[in-house]
Amino acid sequence: MDARNVYSERENELALINTLVQEWGTRHIIFVDAPAGIGKTHLLRAIQQRYSTNDVHRLPIHVAELIDFQDDTLHILQNISYRLAHAIDPHLFDPFLFLLFNWQRMEINGISAEQRDQSLEALNRTFVDCVNAVSAQRRPIFLFDSIEMLQSSPVLRNLLEMAYNIENGVFLFVGRNAEHIGSQLQRSGRQDVSILGLEPLSQQTSLEYMQTYLPALSSDQLPLREVAWLTEGHPIMLDLAALYALSGEMMAWVQDQVGTLPGATTGAGQLQRTFVHRLVRMIATPDTLEGRIVLLLARVYPADAAMVAVLLDAPLAEVRGRLGNFKGARLSSRFRAMCSPCTMKSAMLSAR
Repeated sequence: MDARNVYSERENELALINTLVQEWGTRHIIFVDAPAGIGKTHLLRAIQQRYSTNDVHRLPIHVAELIDFQDDTLHILQNISYRLAHAIDPHLFDPFLFLLFNWQRMEINGISAEQRDQSLEALNRTFVDCVNAVSAQRRPIFLFDSIEMLQSSPVLRNLLEMAYNIENGVFLFVGRNAEHIGSQLQRSGRQDVSILGLEPLSQQTSLEYMQTYLPALSSDQLPLREVAWLTEGHPIMLDLAALYALSGEMMAWVQDQVGTLPGATTGAGQLQRTFVHRLVRMIATPDTLEGRIVLLLARVYPADAAMVAVLLDAPLAEVRGRLGNFKGARLSSRFRAMCSPCTMKSAMLSAR
């Protein structure tokens, strides 16, 4: 869904972040904390969208590529630095890229532990110097998603140490452990650390979300208000509900419950948990085309309807019908989030 539609009610959070972004010459490290499915990644993409054009802001700003730690290749600090260097401007990072090439060559040829530590220190210092050369002219915004995937890795600590040495930068770290890490840093005396929590979307925004994705279906064909209520304001569940709106089994169950939704208070929580359980179960046991599509889109990037049809050996028209009004350019990133082990585990736990 268009981030502008979801975040009409997130203006307070976006305004707070914008206030920090506009403080030229300062460093801000922001930790965004929320349970799975609340819309943390949506928020990062809304920020990326908002600051991608400098002409609408009074400061020269550069928003870097979003780094999602669900990608295992980014659990290595040098890979993160390389990705960011190319996203910003590889020509401005020539000193770093030259050292990185030499370091990789030494790694292949074999070096001592002491030489390796010295080389890595020089490599990281050079990367910071290159970023600071950029930040003297443009305020960089760095976006890091799914930091809970780094819990058993030193990468986050090393990344934060680099951030402490980058001037005039804004860093957003998003994950379910963000509040814990941010609080630890604040207690250690870091004055440049902020913590931002997200709440579920409101009933009205959830309804607008569904209406945006399913404009072809009228309210008498599909009880959108009831579906929006059942998802409890979780964007990921809204995405799933929109995808499965064309599934007869799911909609038949919702239609059966319409008489008690959303006015019922007795057993309301159980109904919501049952709904979530049904959505997740369709992915966990993908015996339908919809389920196979979701799993495929969670793992293949980029992929459009034509590629999905080839990979699943399914009729193209049928695949397009199942995808409905989803925008192909955004499919994989959203479905990777939906089907990540952490999200699936949280959804299943909430459905018990």
